[in-house]
Amino acid sequence: MLDQQEFQNKSSPTIGKPLHIVHGYANNMYIEEENPNIECFANRWGLVGTAKLGHKVTLLCGSMEKKKGKKPKEYSWNGINIIEMPTSLDITTSTRWIPKFQKKLKELNPDIIHAHHYASFIPERAVLFGKKHKIPTFLTIHSTFLEGKGIKKILGILFLTLMQPFLNKFTKIFFISNYLNNKSYFSLFLKKQNKIVAYNKLQIPPNIKNSFNVKSSKKITKNPLTLLYIGRISKEKGVDLIVKAIEKLKIRYPKIHLHILGPDNTRPAQKIKKLIIKTKTKNNITFHGKITGDKKWKFFKSCQMQIVASRDEGFGNVVIEGFFEKIPVISSTGGALKETTGGHATLFESGNYQNLIKAIESQIKEDPKITKTKIEAAYHYALTFTENKLAKKYIKEYTKNQI
Repeated sequence: MLDQQEFQNKSSPTIGKPLHIVHGYANNMYIEEENPNIECFANRWGLVGTAKLGHKVTLLCGSMEKKKGKKPKEYSWNGINIIEMPTSLDITTSTRWIPKFQKKLKELNPDIIHAHHYASFIPERAVLFGKKHKIPTFLTIHSTFLEGKGIKKILGILFLTLMQPFLNKFTKIFFISNYLNNKSYFSLFLKKQNKIVAYNKLQIPPNIKNSFNVKSSKKITKNPLTLLYIGRISKEKGVDLIVKAIEKLKIRYPKIHLHILGPDNTRPAQKIKKLIIKTKTKNNITFHGKITGDKKWKFFKSCQMQIVASRDEGFGNVVIEGFFEKIPVISSTGGALKETTGGHATLFESGNYQNLIKAIESQIKEDPKITKTKIEAAYHYALTFTENKLAKKYIKEYTKNQI
């Protein structure tokens, strides 16, 4: 269960002198300056909220541009300064990016450095730069990276072992859930006093009002029965489990239909398409590709249930989005999802599609009055995940640890 005291504390930390905070992330942040409604990490990670508190916020991120001699692209977006530096996933290009990253940090001369994710060179370079120039340096860990079996897990632990000296140099390390914070390998490698849990926050969709309207809650019908999945298509996201559940459910609910919102041109997506053919569910499933902004929110309005089937999840932003949009959420217990849902979703055992079937049917049969009550509670719970709360928590730690 989430720390309710954090959500109820509405006092704002003293802003004091405006700070210049530079965030660093190796990959492309998918920010589009021409699309102000796009859901992106800059909102989830508190950058926009911090700027709204009067601080200067700069994001250094990759642009995935592979053209030689390509110069960094600089622009403003929702109050933050963005510098996209050409990079790619290959080691050679990434290595060339390191001195450019350090040079840009020196030019920016920030008061605070905040790196994101530990599975890249950014945290190491950021903390060494911070130590050298006496700048407080923070890190947020967003995922486990070590999940898996056999050689994958061994390599992950080896990587964390090599990173340990750098990780313990950070002023503080934020985790986006207690689930990640309590992972045994993080407890083993990181100093306890340096760890803080700071949940992801979301920008409230523009169509959301401050009061709950019971008339807007969903009425679930058996025929047709429309389900919604939003996210990447990969093994850990459990889309295969949803397809297998559809295969069985279509016998009792012939017009059941699943709408998938996510990139469908990837290798994992092709595997799912083959599974769809194998299970003869092609007429029951539609791929819409990656949908963002207002178009995405419209799918919440048109569907009757949202399915989150992740085998592992560091937080689960899409769950909170479902709560915002007053749609019943069926969620697995994978990773941090039991924590994130806060008792407001219908849960099923992670990795168990038969258990998913029972959860969906349980939601169908539920008394509409109970469903309305649950949706209202979930909606108010979702309102605690606003971007300014994460920003205030960050600023409190930044100012507390200024050198």
